[in-house]
Amino acid sequence: MRDLVLQKKKTRILDAEEFRQASGLLDPETDPSKPQVTDEQKLLNISINFDPYSPTAEEDYEELKTAVEQVDILGILGREISKTAIDPAVAKQAVQAVRMLDLPQRFAALRMLLDAENILILAPIFVTLMRLVRDLYPDLSPAEQGFIDNALVELSSGRSPMLSVEVNLAHYVQALAGNASQAKEEILILLFRSTGNSIIRRLIILVMTRWRCHYWLSDVKSQYGAMPILEKRAYILASYCLGDEGKHWRTHTRFSWTQPELLIRDWYAARLDGSKGVPV
Repeated sequence: MRDLVLQKKKTRILDAEEFRQASGLLDPETDPSKPQVTDEQKLLNISINFDPYSPTAEEDYEELKTAVEQVDILGILGREISKTAIDPAVAKQAVQAVRMLDLPQRFAALRMLLDAENILILAPIFVTLMRLVRDLYPDLSPAEQGFIDNALVELSSGRSPMLSVEVNLAHYVQALAGNASQAKEEILILLFRSTGNSIIRRLIILVMTRWRCHYWLSDVKSQYGAMPILEKRAYILASYCLGDEGKHWRTHTRFSWTQPELLIRDWYAARLDGSKGVPV
């Protein structure tokens, strides 16, 4: 195989001191109870995975929360951000651990992580950060949600290089899906026009449905025939927020649907009865 090159975004050259530090963090002989063990080493010895459907979910959560409380998560994040290049393993584990913090600390962490300069440093774990924003957003106060919205909008208006990667962009759209605003609608409308990625366009249809953007969904209806299958199936869900217009459209379009489309229609109609909202 010829002409192979290193991917700059995935390749990291360490000097001797950085290598010794990284090796120490991953030392399997580390005993977290010893006083010389660093917070980073303690953090990497915690399994952040949590199964909310486990029979012992409450006990597991409290045990995990107690373990995280023994570590200075904000301090770790601050140290990682101050580096010229973060340690992806440590930074990712710290970002995931933010979920276990108290509400004020969660927002303090988000303020730090969403700083325009810090986001560039956190590029290797941008997806993890956007997942965190998406998950924590509903529990924030209106003022805190407003801060998050402004930070996310700035990523687009500032043409952040983070959004040039499609997988990043998909998770960014999900992070935007909290509260509707004119600025966020404009971002999604422009993105829908400019991207050919069907997964991202599907997500945009679902977010605009969640926000009940009738005017846009009504306009997009004319594009249904040319949509790829993922977008078509998302639009079936979207049609339910168009009232009589959507009902009329489904009546005249259902003859072209395959069995999966009919199942999606029936599933979402039943979901609406339970007021479960639009999945994104």
